[in-house]
Amino acid sequence: LPLPPPRPPPTAAPTSPSYHTARAPTSRPPHHPVPVASRARHAARASQGVALVLVLWLSALGSAFLESLPFAMAIGYVLHGLLQEEALSVHVLPLVWALSVGACVGGIGSLKGSSANLACVGVSERYSPSNPIRGTHFLRYGFPLLIVIISVATAYQHVVFVYIAPQQER
Repeated sequence: LPLPPPRPPPTAAPTSPSYHTARAPTSRPPHHPVPVASRARHAARASQGVALVLVLWLSALGSAFLESLPFAMAIGYVLHGLLQEEALSVHVLPLVWALSVGACVGGIGSLKGSSANLACVGVSERYSPSNPIRGTHFLRYGFPLLIVIISVATAYQHVVFVYIAPQQER
């Protein structure tokens, strides 16, 4: 491909006050503006994706170290407050799904994440007193598994709620 012709050297700036407001001619093609609706759709999609990831990961990590039910109820009230805000362009229903998945899966991250974990520790201490399950066992095996599952859930929910669902609303 041939190279474009070289640009002429810049000239001295004129002393008129319109120098700062005038645009210098360029060899670029004219700018084709993106329609406003397309920009708004892109911004809403980005904010929906960020909100989805935040709720999913915060609920999973919060539920790993706190009891899932009170944590999910507290975040549920926050999401209900978001439902009342009409100025935000975030759909709340996908965030409820993200909260549900995060709170359910977050319980496998640590010993305190779920009541079932505590029951298993009690059974372990009763029937295997020489080798009971400890909290470090849950962190060693459960927390990496939690990260993998939440990563997969993030990708899945991002595809479903950010890309597929908005296409069906049109």
